[in-house]
Amino acid sequence: MTVDHLRLWSDAQVVLEWLTSGCKSKSRFTSNRLEDITSMKLKLQEQYNCDISHHYVATTSNVADMLTRGLTAKEFVKKTSLWLHGPDSLGGTSGQWPTSPLYCLSDEAMRAVDLQSQQVTIEPSEQQSTTQPIININDFSSLKRLYGVTAMVFQFINKLKHRQADAREQAKVYWLKTMQEESFVTEISYLQAREKGKTTKSTIVPKLLTSLNGFLDETGTLRCRGRLSKLNKYSYAVHNPVLLSKDHRLTVLMINDQHRRCKHLGVGTTLTELRESGHWIPGGRQAVKRIIKDCITCRKLNALAFDYPKMTSLPKERLSFIKPFNNTAIDYTGHIFVQDEGGDMKKMYVVLYTCLAIRCIHLDLVPDLSLKSFLQSFRRFCSTYCVPEFLYTDNAKQFLASQRVLNNIFISDEFQEHLTQHNIKHRTIPVMLNQPVRIKAQQHSKSKLQDAQRGRQQSGKLISSSLWYETEEYSRHVSPTYLMLNSV
Repeated sequence: MTVDHLRLWSDAQVVLEWLTSGCKSKSRFTSNRLEDITSMKLKLQEQYNCDISHHYVATTSNVADMLTRGLTAKEFVKKTSLWLHGPDSLGGTSGQWPTSPLYCLSDEAMRAVDLQSQQVTIEPSEQQSTTQPIININDFSSLKRLYGVTAMVFQFINKLKHRQADAREQAKVYWLKTMQEESFVTEISYLQAREKGKTTKSTIVPKLLTSLNGFLDETGTLRCRGRLSKLNKYSYAVHNPVLLSKDHRLTVLMINDQHRRCKHLGVGTTLTELRESGHWIPGGRQAVKRIIKDCITCRKLNALAFDYPKMTSLPKERLSFIKPFNNTAIDYTGHIFVQDEGGDMKKMYVVLYTCLAIRCIHLDLVPDLSLKSFLQSFRRFCSTYCVPEFLYTDNAKQFLASQRVLNNIFISDEFQEHLTQHNIKHRTIPVMLNQPVRIKAQQHSKSKLQDAQRGRQQSGKLISSSLWYETEEYSRHVSPTYLMLNSV
């Protein structure tokens, strides 16, 4: 007898995965059985000199299950034909074999298994029809410009059709749908087929839809159904964010846009801003980290000459939280050139107030380093937040200029009277004789103030590095800066 091809059938998809992809099982018993099957295949190939392939058969058509699972006499009489001749489909060609979904097989295993009769696919007519975009997205480096140019095209179309619509919103929906049609063809095709009632229980559900509970909204955009629908703080877009592809050019532009909006404050803040704008990226943290690592501005601001020393235990001022700004540290920034009403350039300064217990700061613009200006700033601070119990200043040498100003202010009779009147205690970071010990003692006392300084400098440089502002205009930029820093 001549054998041309030998087919091995199994109703266990996990076993097919092990046999075809070479995955190792954790069970010693299973590993031994796989070795037995492999050795049996080699013997059959040597004996008959034929090809051997693996196939999947449903449990209801598996003759071997009649022995392993057991059945009654009445059930055996009903399945006598199956026992004697096997499934009826074996008599036909491979194209007539029954189809079954393969949920447990990897791509490598599916390529090894003959899937002509096993894989459930959607008809070509149900595939998403993709058209060439009217604008090449790779020609744009800014999301604002991309939406602006596309909005002008839609504005022209609306004018021709005498249609009243928001052109910018049309541009946004257009690019989101274009991105999804290119990246999520299988998911959109499945959802469209399900809406038309063309899916069955055996149809494979894409894993992305199962894990994110995806659905199509009224505009045909693919969204994820979240679990915050009863939270009234956020809108419908945040409750059901739009699904973005982590590798698409539009996603890169959106991440860069949100990164600039949050003043280059890092991966976590950028990802939070992106999600609060109503967008979701599978593997979002890795995608954001990969994209913003090439940000030139962040590289300049985050470049460090050396590593910081190890931190010691936190002082009690950092751990005792009664209310915000109960323990407040104060410092001045460097001078900033602003334009007055007469058009002349003059120096102004920013007073930085930071809470030692929580990461919140307050920035206030003052015209000079005089006592009067500081007292007015301090009174505005107390009226906005509260009267602090303790005020801290540092002794770092790199802040000697601002430290001399603070010392002159704090030792003045007028300010001492103000402190006594409001029962405010002034403290400085302890200075010890031993320099290494002093550095250790000052680390945690200064870390909050330095963190706030670095955050303000990182955001402030973006505002004032190469631009001249009038006084009122710069004040409008200071408020969003510390608002963004406090939201981190």
